[in-house]
Amino acid sequence: MIKETENVSPEEKRFFVVRTKDNLPKDFVDDVTHIERELKNVPKSDIVNRYLNVQSRAVKIEFYSPGKYLVRTEVYEAVQRGYISPSMFIKYRRCARELVIEIMETKKMGGVLVTEEQLRSYLKGLLAHRLYYDRLAYGAREVRVESSNLGIIGYIDEVRKELDTYKVIEFKSSYSPDLVGAGLQVMSYMLAFADQNKVDLRNIEGYIYTLKGIYRVHIDKDVFDEYMKRLRKVVDIALSGDTNSLPPRLSSDLSSRCRDCPYRGQCHSLPDNYRSYQRFFDDMGFKTLAEKKPRNTLFSYVSKS
Repeated sequence: MIKETENVSPEEKRFFVVRTKDNLPKDFVDDVTHIERELKNVPKSDIVNRYLNVQSRAVKIEFYSPGKYLVRTEVYEAVQRGYISPSMFIKYRRCARELVIEIMETKKMGGVLVTEEQLRSYLKGLLAHRLYYDRLAYGAREVRVESSNLGIIGYIDEVRKELDTYKVIEFKSSYSPDLVGAGLQVMSYMLAFADQNKVDLRNIEGYIYTLKGIYRVHIDKDVFDEYMKRLRKVVDIALSGDTNSLPPRLSSDLSSRCRDCPYRGQCHSLPDNYRSYQRFFDDMGFKTLAEKKPRNTLFSYVSKS
């Protein structure tokens, strides 16, 4: 089950994501919270237009079916060329099966399916990021990184240069983001930025800015490499169209995530041949470690040599 194989204990979070003593200004946090409250009262019919008005990158939204829209972007062109987007770590951890189906469907339809409520959430994120850039950012914004060596393409929210140190910052507009997924995302940016700009990793610091506090991200190459192998495995399954090798559906205690999934219908119409992540990892070329650290689930599976 995904809960048993992908969740990370508090002890493991300290390996690479550490809470600092710093916080974002209270007035900024209050304003982001106000944005969220205000958007709850925006009619669904207005969400699409408001989203398009604040989206900085070129997108096209088309009606797909009641409650669903097709968002056409260039995001998955990089995936077709074998690249990974760092934000995919968060999608993978939420539901690997959804990520695979999304890539498959995007390849066929030329866009990503989103629900009206997802658009509302994305709009909140866009408005919060705009506020962040206006009020708190003083470094380079939306910095594009591309590393052919790592196979990574993405956009860093902000990069600050202070003396010889580069600060890579990912802003999350929620109180409780997935810190492990966000940590892997920031690690990806740090590694890709270092490779692209020929900067020593010792001169790069990574941070996650959240409404609850600021977290420092430390490079843990073992963690990163293992997650990258898993992510690449599911992306390869998606690109090959191998529906018989899909990751299992979420366990019953995580099924609440399925309610808002735009691919729920496709998910239930496709095979579920593994039923557990243990069987999935075993078949995909991973093995269980003979010895584990206490309560350690990050390394429950490693790639077979």
